[in-house]
Amino acid sequence: MSASAVRSVSEAVAGGDTLEIGKTKAVVRRMAWVSGLIGTILTFSFSNYLSLITFGNAEFSVAFRWLSITLLFTQLSNSQLVVLQGFRKLALLAKANVFGNALGLICSLPMYFFLGKDGIVGSLLISSSLSLLVALYYGRKESIVPGQLTMEQFSKKAKHILGMGIALSFSNILVLLGAYFFKIYIGSKGGISDVGLYSAGYAIVNTYVGMIFTAMATDFYPRLSGTKEEQSFNSIVNHQGEIAILIVGPLLIGMIVFIKYLILLLFSSEFLQIIEMIKWCLLGILFKAVSWPIGFIILAKGESKVFFLSELVANINMLVLGCIGYYFFSLEGIGISYLIGYFLLAIQISIIVKNRYNFRYNYSMIRIFIVMFLMLVLVLVVPKFIPAPADFVVSLMILAISISVSLRLINNRFSFIDLITSKIFSNRRK
Repeated sequence: MSASAVRSVSEAVAGGDTLEIGKTKAVVRRMAWVSGLIGTILTFSFSNYLSLITFGNAEFSVAFRWLSITLLFTQLSNSQLVVLQGFRKLALLAKANVFGNALGLICSLPMYFFLGKDGIVGSLLISSSLSLLVALYYGRKESIVPGQLTMEQFSKKAKHILGMGIALSFSNILVLLGAYFFKIYIGSKGGISDVGLYSAGYAIVNTYVGMIFTAMATDFYPRLSGTKEEQSFNSIVNHQGEIAILIVGPLLIGMIVFIKYLILLLFSSEFLQIIEMIKWCLLGILFKAVSWPIGFIILAKGESKVFFLSELVANINMLVLGCIGYYFFSLEGIGISYLIGYFLLAIQISIIVKNRYNFRYNYSMIRIFIVMFLMLVLVLVVPKFIPAPADFVVSLMILAISISVSLRLINNRFSFIDLITSKIFSNRRK
């Protein structure tokens, strides 16, 4: 519900009608209560079955009943955060997330320390309740009061939000199922050790780089959802694509240069055999940086069927390519398949948004992508042609050039260097 509700709130805010904004806000909060209570009641009612399925006995039924409350708390908390994101109150949103998680951590650690496993349920209850209290505190700083709704108005607006929400949920399920079956395939062909190696490499590639995409989407998605003019739409998406490539490009190059040391820092020397797999995957992430912003066009337009079908095809491609790559080239083949999969996804999404929404890449974005792609390829092939330690020196030079290019181009768009400089000098004068 969170992602689909952000779109509805953003549209209402862009319209500028205070009454409509209040009604949308009321719908989101009422939906949080309804969905949260349904989840709590179902979990409470089927606690015996959940314990049997998960642990093979009914010993944890009471624990599931207590945990059912967290579903309601989480939905209510999310409803507050959705409104803040839709209003683009990013400072308040950040504070709510940071303080909510920090308080939960501070209160959870003593419970784990003194109670061990017996503190798990209590820790989750406390964390979710504190997150809710913090979200309510910052949510009330948004001044527009929720409006009054008839049942018919609520049903109509809720149906609109649920349509995209269900598509997003099924999309997430597809991703989880694809990963699940792929790990089963790897385990059947190469054993549990290869499953562990693949999981470690996947975590390095997606978890740390994924934070960049998540952070940028926080502002980009509501801003795009509130835009109606085609020309502005294209401009916003191209601009976001340029920034994504300029930020992610040097990061990917840096990860390739220091990948050996990163693996040793996070894991051990036994995981060094996934270096080639990760390098191929990192090259694929650059194509993800291209498809990522234009994929939001489908979400912003609210076309749930198109979004779901696109995700279905993409996930099937990833699963099939991954199995083929691993079968022929082991772990490195997974990286190659990852690159091919995101290359095909970039083409697929580009065709969809071009035909349905008349989206066009601008020259600037294409040029930036080509420059970063060539530098990434260069840093990948340098170790194959230049002996150590000269290869490391050359790779560092490429990294420095990529950072310099990115900073210059980002500064041309935001003048952030001037902004930072002015703040430093103003603080000194104080």
